[in-house]
Amino acid sequence: MDKIDLLFKTKKYWSDFQINLLMVLIYKVEKQDATFKTYKLKAKDILIERLSFEELRSETQSFLKETYEIQIGNKLVQLPIFSSIAFIKGEGMIEVGLHPIFKTYFLELKEEYTLITLKNLLKFKSIFSKNIYLFLKETNEVITIITIDQLKEYLSLTEAYRDYNTFKKRVILQSQKELHNTDMAFFFEEIKESRKVDSIRFKQTQNTLLSARQKELQGKLIKETKVTAYQARRIVTRFMLQEVYSILYLIKEAEYSGQIKTNIAAYTVSTFNKIILQKK
Repeated sequence: MDKIDLLFKTKKYWSDFQINLLMVLIYKVEKQDATFKTYKLKAKDILIERLSFEELRSETQSFLKETYEIQIGNKLVQLPIFSSIAFIKGEGMIEVGLHPIFKTYFLELKEEYTLITLKNLLKFKSIFSKNIYLFLKETNEVITIITIDQLKEYLSLTEAYRDYNTFKKRVILQSQKELHNTDMAFFFEEIKESRKVDSIRFKQTQNTLLSARQKELQGKLIKETKVTAYQARRIVTRFMLQEVYSILYLIKEAEYSGQIKTNIAAYTVSTFNKIILQKK
C-alpha cells in the first residue's frame, strides 16, 4: 500500500485546517523525539481562515473519533492519529499527543514526499487526481505524451472506462479541475489516430496563484539568495513554507561560514533540487 493511502483512502475529505495541522505536525516530528511526546503548535501556523472556538473544537474532535488501520507484521492495528488534543488558553497554542506508531509513519511520509506534495494529495477527492498528480511529479517534464492504454495501465483502469468520453470526463477532466491550484496544474491535448483518440499530451502550467505568505517568501528568496522570480516561485510552490524557511536558514549559514564555492543563487537552486530528487 502506498504510504499516503492510509490518510487518503480512510477519510474522503480533509478540511484546510485538518490538512495544515497534519502538515505542521509531520514537519515537526523528528527521529530523536521521545516515544510518547506531545507537540505544541501555534494556532496561527495552522489557521487559514478565522474559526470560532466551537468550530475549532469540532475540527479537532473528528481526529479523535476517526480510526485508522495500519498493518504491522501479522497485526492489523486500529487506532486514532492523536491520543489527545488540548487548547492552551491565552497562548494561542494547540498541544497534540501523537501515538508512537504514527510518529514512525509520519517520519516515513516525510522521507518520501515533500510537505507540499502531501498537502496537495490530501486535498483531492478523486483517487485518479492523486495518481495523475503523482504521474506528473514523476515525469518532471513540462510536456508529457502518453497513450490512453499506458495511462489506464498507470491508473489501474485497464478494464474500466472503455468509452473514451467517460474516461475523459471522470478521470482527466476531474483531475484537471482538482489540480488547478497545485504545482501540477495542466492543460491537455488529444492526439488522434484514424479519428480515434490514441494519446494525451499533458502540458504543465505555472498559473498557480501564490498566497500572500508565499509572495512574501518569494521576495525573501530573491533578496537573500539572488535567485530569479521564476526560480523562487518554483520553490515556494513545491515546498511548505516551514520547509523553505528552514532550508533558507541552512543556506545562509553555509554562506556566512564560507562553504558556498559557487554563487549563492546556484547553490540555492541546487540545494532545493537535491531535496526534490531525494524524495522521488
